[in-house]
Amino acid sequence: MRKRRSINEKMRSVMQDCNYNVCDEYRDDWDLSGTIEDLINDFKAATVLSNSEYRPGYYLGSEFHSLRPITEGLLDY
Repeated sequence: MRKRRSINEKMRSVMQDCNYNVCDEYRDDWDLSGTIEDLINDFKAATVLSNSEYRPGYYLGSEFHSLRPITEGLLDY
């Protein structure tokens, strides 16, 4: 927790008054590893969903059930 606080304090001092100003730009010392991990996880989730046979549907009694009924048993979880 202490390390996070010092990082936050350093970031505040470096970026003070820079939000939406001329100094608000990318810096080489930024650590974007968390952003890259998020993108990798988003890509993996999108790949699994797009290659799946599962398609969401509507339950019986819904006004949209006739358009796309719910399909049971297609997820192997």
